[in-house]
Amino acid sequence: MSRSRHWYADWTTLQDPATAAEFAVFCAEEGCGERFIIKDGQAEAEAWTFNHTRDTGHRHFWQTFGYAIVVGTPPGAVLAGRLARQERAAQR
Repeated sequence: MSRSRHWYADWTTLQDPATAAEFAVFCAEEGCGERFIIKDGQAEAEAWTFNHTRDTGHRHFWQTFGYAIVVGTPPGAVLAGRLARQERAAQR
């Protein structure tokens, strides 16, 4: 029987609190190429889509949403305490 260790078990991905989410809308109509990109503005991205439809009649879009992530430890993990102590020691 072989054993395996999952080294990532003490880690998880978390949204980076230092960055804002990004919303992007691209008009998918042939030859248009209009786009709208904004940080932390889902309502504004939707408003742009509706206004573009009103102004041009275009109704096909590609929308993306994303945010930066960091690899960290889940709350309460044993490794989280060790990392916090190491970071405090490094700051001294």
